[in-house]
Amino acid sequence: MSKYALNHRFSLQLTLYCIAHFLIDLASTCIVLAYILYTHHSISAFLAFYFIAFAGQMPLGLLADRINRNALVAACGCMLMVIAILLMAAFPASAFVPVVTLAALANALVHIGGGIDVLNHSGPRSGPLGLFVSPGAIGLYVGTALVHADISISRFLIFSLLLTATAILLTQKWMHGSFTSLNPPCTLRPTLPARPGIIAFTIAALFLIVTLRSYVGLTLSFDWKTQWHWALFLLIALVAGKAFGGLLSDRFGMMRTAAISLSLTALLFLLPNQPLAGTLAVFLFNMTMPMTLWALSRIFSNARGFAFGTLTLALFLGLWITYLHPAPLLPTGIGFSIATLLSLILLTTAIRPLTTAYTSPTKT
Repeated sequence: MSKYALNHRFSLQLTLYCIAHFLIDLASTCIVLAYILYTHHSISAFLAFYFIAFAGQMPLGLLADRINRNALVAACGCMLMVIAILLMAAFPASAFVPVVTLAALANALVHIGGGIDVLNHSGPRSGPLGLFVSPGAIGLYVGTALVHADISISRFLIFSLLLTATAILLTQKWMHGSFTSLNPPCTLRPTLPARPGIIAFTIAALFLIVTLRSYVGLTLSFDWKTQWHWALFLLIALVAGKAFGGLLSDRFGMMRTAAISLSLTALLFLLPNQPLAGTLAVFLFNMTMPMTLWALSRIFSNARGFAFGTLTLALFLGLWITYLHPAPLLPTGIGFSIATLLSLILLTTAIRPLTTAYTSPTKT
């Protein structure tokens, strides 16, 4: 485990990255939805943004691995988003291409810079990673609610992003005395001590799991979520699932947590008309996010940004499938239950060699 893992300095840095993640997803949602609602660029804005922001994280992650300046990468992401907001305010229609491009790059850089640093400091634990990825859903929800807000939201975002970027850089300097991060020498050679066939299967399984999770998340719909309180509970379940997935894995072991959470999810998806069952299913289903990120970063422990970006590419693939075929390919209930069981088989098979090859988190 890194000597910085879980100490008070890393806790501060993790908090700042969580804030940056929330702000960047909030700003991204406001920008994309504004173009979708108020211009003729609806489809192009949506696809262009998510292609750069999600698929672009793989090459950007590899570049960040080599640069070894993660705090600078995340801070640059915040600054690019500020520029995008200012451009959109000044040239709301004509600046469509640069605004969407800058916002997407900003989104990718914050995810990559923060994600690599969190992975570097977490050692064998996935709890901090779960905490880092969870605020994004809140940003998406708030951004959707505030898309009709006046110019004051832009001023709030600009001020908050500038303050957060400054705080990230100052904390990095305080922690390490420089802007150099803890990235190991970058190489794409897998570090899992296993046969090549097992490594290839593990990578493919993790990629497919994330693609399935992306597709299910985008197509899953409950009739009862039109009631505002259940919609709020679903948001809480989504955020809490990502956060607790890592924390419970550290406490009880990843294999046990994955097996129990996904088995219960498969059962609960069979009751789609029951609000409580559906909410619990969303909570348990999203617990796999930090597990998959942790697992692939263990395989590519010398290229963690590349690992992070590989799985965001899988997220984009799930989105692309949904775009090409908007009608759900899986029937509500039994279809999502089958997808969950497939995820269970793939995830437990994929993480087994990882949990035996590396020291497990302490169960305290």
